[in-house]
Amino acid sequence: MKVAVVVTNTEYYLKKLPCPFKEKVEEFIGANGDDITFFETIPSDRQVISDILGRLVDEKMADLVLTICGSGCNPADITPEATLDVIDKQLPGIPEAIRSLNEKQRLVLNRGVAGIRNSSIIVNLPKKEMGVMEALKKLYPQLKHGVDNLQG
Repeated sequence: MKVAVVVTNTEYYLKKLPCPFKEKVEEFIGANGDDITFFETIPSDRQVISDILGRLVDEKMADLVLTICGSGCNPADITPEATLDVIDKQLPGIPEAIRSLNEKQRLVLNRGVAGIRNSSIIVNLPKKEMGVMEALKKLYPQLKHGVDNLQG
């Protein structure tokens, strides 16, 4: 499976800072036998985010697109809105499962969404490493299964 990871964080983008846990995400995806075809940080701009998400799917660069950051309550957090701009159908069970993972209940403030575009799945993950890695560990098999079903 081809996986794209898009970090939507203007501060990281402007300072040219890598995702602080990029290696862990890459290692996890590789250990599951999948390939990362794109791993970039972009600004928190609705049009930029939706253009990149759409292009990754439409140009068949990714079967699964994971976004990191931009789904909280900060006024600059617009990743869910940008995702809704490009998906055809929502998959509400995925963000519900992500929000249920955290013991401290901070993920209840996460506004992330997930959905289908063409034969790919797009998922908004939280900003914090623990939330991202917990979500991947728990949901990755279901995400692979979903992509398999979409692609027949």
